[in-house]
Amino acid sequence: ATISSMGRSSHWQSALALFAGRIASVEHDLELTGYHYRAAITACYRGLQWDHALALLTEMRVAKVPIPSGGDGAYISTILAAQQAGRLKLAAALYSEALAVGALPAR
Repeated sequence: ATISSMGRSSHWQSALALFAGRIASVEHDLELTGYHYRAAITACYRGLQWDHALALLTEMRVAKVPIPSGGDGAYISTILAAQQAGRLKLAAALYSEALAVGALPAR
C-alpha cells in the first residue's frame, strides 16, 4: 500500500527505494508478489521513468512472479510509460506479449 501511495504522488524514487527494501527482505522469507511489482512499476510510469518500469517488468518475468488476479497493471503501466516516452514499437511489443501471456483480456 505504501509503494502504491508513493506512486500516486509521483514519488517514484521513494517507491523504488521501498521496493528495494522489500527485495532485501525476501532473504528473510518475505515474498515479493505481483502487487509489489505493479505498485513499483506504476510509480515509475507516473514518474515518467519508462526504463525503470521496463527493468522491473523484465525482473518480474524472469523471476516468474505470478500475475495478480484481475489482470496485470504492471504490463499496462509499462506499456503506457513506453508510449509516453515515444517508444511506440516497444509499447506494441509489450502489448502483444501481455496478450500472449494472458495479462490482458483478448478483445
